[in-house]
Amino acid sequence: MAAGRVPAATHEAVMSVDATGCWRVFVTTPARTWPEYVWQPDPAVPTLAARHAALAGLGFEPVPGAVWEWQEDDLDAEEDPVAPVRLLAAIPVQDSGSEGVPTCS
Repeated sequence: MAAGRVPAATHEAVMSVDATGCWRVFVTTPARTWPEYVWQPDPAVPTLAARHAALAGLGFEPVPGAVWEWQEDDLDAEEDPVAPVRLLAAIPVQDSGSEGVPTCS
């Protein structure tokens, strides 16, 4: 790190899909309300480019070298073994230096 440079604060961006097929990404910050971007309903997982654009619109960017990590949320599996599994993804992010203007794709 260059002398005098303050490291960017890091947060976590989390992406999930709801029952209507809307994918959303939000960034966990110390603020009371977390910045969020919601895509139009689509069964396809948002592309990497779409995810990066959404984060940029919120004023964040992935930490250099970070990758999206995926996991399954199967909390309902014990009660209903044929219940759909929800996918969650997360990536460390940092402030991009721009204020960001969220838009809906």
